[in-house]
Amino acid sequence: MSLLYDMPEKGLDDLINEKFAPIANFWDAIVFAGFDMPNGKTLPIVLILLVFGALFFTIKFRFINIRKLTLSLKILKGNYDGLDDPSLKNKLNSKEEAHHGEVNHFQALSTAVSGTVGLGNIAGVAIAISLGGP
Repeated sequence: MSLLYDMPEKGLDDLINEKFAPIANFWDAIVFAGFDMPNGKTLPIVLILLVFGALFFTIKFRFINIRKLTLSLKILKGNYDGLDDPSLKNKLNSKEEAHHGEVNHFQALSTAVSGTVGLGNIAGVAIAISLGGP
């Protein structure tokens, strides 16, 4: 009877790990494979893909990230809210009603940046631990 209690049961996380470990190891071998550099370090393929992807979309969209920087700053300041538009004033009773429940430009930008940076930090830590260990 004591032998039954000595063997720990496999939990749900252990079963999931058994099933997905081969898939995760396969993708790990692809994503973190790299090229050996002359200085003895390895350049991961994922870094090359990110740099070429950024360059591709920058060129494809004709450098919109640089060309429209001033427009994005004006939008961020709220220059193009559209609340002064006469067609909107007919539909809304007051400016206060238009702002009720809406998110302003800065709040939307802050939320988007925090989500991006937060996910980037989580992914960066996961990559750092997988490459170099804890």
